[in-house]
Amino acid sequence: MKVTGLRIVVPLLLLLAVFVIPSSQSTAAEIRIGAILAETGPASFLGGPEVRSLKMLADEINAAGGINGTTINLIIKDSGASPEKAISFAKQLIEEDKVFAIIGPSTSGETLKIKKLVEDAGVILLSCASAELIVNPVAPMFSRLHRAIPSPPARFLRP
Repeated sequence: MKVTGLRIVVPLLLLLAVFVIPSSQSTAAEIRIGAILAETGPASFLGGPEVRSLKMLADEINAAGGINGTTINLIIKDSGASPEKAISFAKQLIEEDKVFAIIGPSTSGETLKIKKLVEDAGVILLSCASAELIVNPVAPMFSRLHRAIPSPPARFLRP
C-alpha cells in the first residue's frame, strides 16, 4: 500500500517540477528533491520502504531521461523518527541543498515540527504522515495551486 502511494506521489511531484519550477531552474543540470525519512529507529517500518521506493522511482525516471532531459538528484536524510533531526535536516535541505521539494517526514510529529519552516521557505512539502493538522488549513502557497496543475497523464498512474 505504501509503495503504491509513493508511485502516485512522486510522479505528481515531478509534474509540479515541470510546471512550477521557474524557467531559470528548469534548465539546470538537475532537480533537487529532498527526503526526510525514518530509515532507522522506531518508525523504520515506514521509512525503510519509503526510502527504497523513492530510490527506485528516481532511478527509473533518470534512466528514462529524467524530466525534460533534467535528472533528479534525490537527497535522503535519515531522521530516525526524531523531530529535532527532522528540523535540522529540513533547514539543511532548504538552505544548503536548495531543494525544490521535500518528501516526508515519515511521522506526523516530525512533519508538524517542520511544516511552518518549509512553508515559510516556499518549498513544497509532501508528507508521508497523516495527521489532519498537516494539511488543514491549506498552506497559502497551495490554496490556488490545484487549479493551476492539470490532471496527471495516465502513464504516471500505475496500478
